[in-house]
Amino acid sequence: MVERTRELLAKGEVAAAIRGAFRAAFHDTVRAYSLTVPVACTDRRFMTELLRPDMGKLATLLPELYRWYEPVRYGRSVPGDVHAFVETLERLYAETSIGTIYRRGYQPSGPNADSPFTSWPYRSNSPGSPP
Repeated sequence: MVERTRELLAKGEVAAAIRGAFRAAFHDTVRAYSLTVPVACTDRRFMTELLRPDMGKLATLLPELYRWYEPVRYGRSVPGDVHAFVETLERLYAETSIGTIYRRGYQPSGPNADSPFTSWPYRSNSPGSPP
C-alpha cells in the first residue's frame, strides 16, 4: 500500500493517496484481527469502539491516519505536511500487526477467521481477537 500511495503522491494526487491509504489500512485492520464490523458503523465509531489497547501501536497510528483522511474525505484541504502523512503510513505497516498480513503464509486468526464475512465490505457485530 505504501508504494501505491507514493505513486499517487508523485502524480500530485494527494487526496486520492490519503483516501486510498486509509481505506486500505482500515481493510487490513479488519483482516488482520478478523474483526466483524456492524454495517452502520462509521469510521469514527470504528476508531472509538473497535480499536482496542491490546492492538498496540495500531490503536494510536490508525486514528492518526484517520486525522489525515477525514478532512480529505469531506472535500477539505490536506491538513499539514504530506511527508508526515507518509511517515505515519509507513509506521503503521512497519510497527503494527497489519504489516504481517502481506507476508507469505499469513493466516488470519480470531473467532471469525474462517468466516467469509470477515473482510470488507461484509460486516457483522463482534470484534475478533488479535493474531
